[in-house]
Amino acid sequence: MARPTYTLQRAKRNDKNDWWQRSSFATAEIGRIDNFRDESGPIRPVATFRGVYDDDAIMLRYEVDGVAACAEPREFNGKVYRDSCCEIFIQPPRPFGGYMNFEVNAGGVLHNSHILDPTRIPGGFKNFRYVRPEHGAQVEIRRWRGTGPATPPCGEVVPDNTTTWGVAMRIPFRLLRSYVGTWSEGEPWRANFYICQADHVARYFASWSRVEIFNFHTPQFFGNLQFGE
Repeated sequence: MARPTYTLQRAKRNDKNDWWQRSSFATAEIGRIDNFRDESGPIRPVATFRGVYDDDAIMLRYEVDGVAACAEPREFNGKVYRDSCCEIFIQPPRPFGGYMNFEVNAGGVLHNSHILDPTRIPGGFKNFRYVRPEHGAQVEIRRWRGTGPATPPCGEVVPDNTTTWGVAMRIPFRLLRSYVGTWSEGEPWRANFYICQADHVARYFASWSRVEIFNFHTPQFFGNLQFGE
């Protein structure tokens, strides 16, 4: 099966303070996270992402429509996938360098690790390490919930398809190099984008590039990521 390709456009604006605003992604390609696993329930949000980059970082903005967000209080590297969560698993072109996952729940909490061998074993993966808190703090995160005067209750269906929640993340290249190592410029990257919610009222699991088994940690199903001008 041919895998999709997403092109990150070079950021047109250089304001470091409002990088996460929709206007900063006005020219970005819209990616759709609409490959839902059968394990999902009947409520299936409409989810999109946009991505740009500059010399220092990759910037992503996710918007999720149709169902209100749920998020429990959690700490860095907690089980954010149980909440309303937006994710990218990204693999720079570094032989045997593995990939990194960046998972952000609707509360703005990050789960971040470096996986070299995603084979499942009790307690995690065959070869992985959590990103250290001081390194994870390099990832800038913005989040928003609700569109009206009050935030909708957790899991409530919002039928008018206005954006009910979203997150944005700014991932520095220096953080990727700290774990994956230095890569060759011009070589293709690979990635997948996800939304999920394992607990709460609405249970769903969806990806941009189709995942053939119930496991997001499957780099063989990643799509292609390239850097435009």
